[in-house]
Amino acid sequence: MKNPSILESMSEMVNMTFWCYFCQSEITKHKEHFTAMGHCMIELGGMLEHFTRQDHVDNTVQFLRENKKDLVLTSDYIVSTEAYLKYLEVVDVSCSQFLKNKSDSLKLNVYVSVGSRNKVSRATKIPSPHLCRAGTEPAAQKSFAAFSQPSRCTQDVTERR
Repeated sequence: MKNPSILESMSEMVNMTFWCYFCQSEITKHKEHFTAMGHCMIELGGMLEHFTRQDHVDNTVQFLRENKKDLVLTSDYIVSTEAYLKYLEVVDVSCSQFLKNKSDSLKLNVYVSVGSRNKVSRATKIPSPHLCRAGTEPAAQKSFAAFSQPSRCTQDVTERR
């Protein structure tokens, strides 16, 4: 409970459930958490929240009595409200940090993507005049449009390699 695991809210784990033997019902295993920065999913958050509910506490005590188990074991299957509230404070910090890291990562990806796109566009510009042999190209064909088609100049450069 000290280090909550934070996941993408679009994860395939959103609708996972587990069977609570004490309550005889399916419970949502993970929990979505909302902050000002966005939302994310807390791994096992739904389960921990369920363990704090009064109906779970009552069902756990009843189950242990019916099965002649020591009631001291009850503390192994429930979470106190105070502990859960402290856990939620840690979750808020962890979720905010997770969303900040995600945002920073996206910004970096955009920066890298734009940089590589600019690098490609610079590489595909008009070839330098010093690559053409003198007199192989008519002056009219040295316009930008002329370089969009293969020309003798680029053929000459390729042949030299």
